Amino acid sequence: MTEQGSNRRKFTVLANGFRIQGEGTMLPGARVTDFLNNAKAFLALTHADVWHVADGRKLAAAPFLNVNRSSIEVVIPDNTPALAPEVPKAR
Repeated sequence: MTEQGSNRRKFTVLANGFRIQGEGTMLPGARVTDFLNNAKAFLALTHADVWHVADGRKLAAAPFLNVNRSSIEVVIPDNTPALAPEVPKAR
C-alpha cells in the first residue's frame, strides 16, 4: 500500500556487482536525492529484478527487495537519457 499523494518511479540501481531494476515510492515533487536520503539504512524497491553485472544472468525477481544503502554505487531513474554517447554511424 502506498501513501496517499505518493507516486511510483522506476529505478536502476548498481550495487556490489548487481544491477537491480525496481520501483520506489516517492512523494510528489521529491528529488531522487530526497528518495535516497529518506531510505535510512535500506532502499526499498518493489517489482524488483536482479542481474549479475559480470555475466548478465538474471538471478532473482521479487515483489519486494531491500537494498543496503551502503552498497549502492549508482542510482539511475528510468526516465534518464542514456548515459553512453551515441556511436556515430559509419559512412
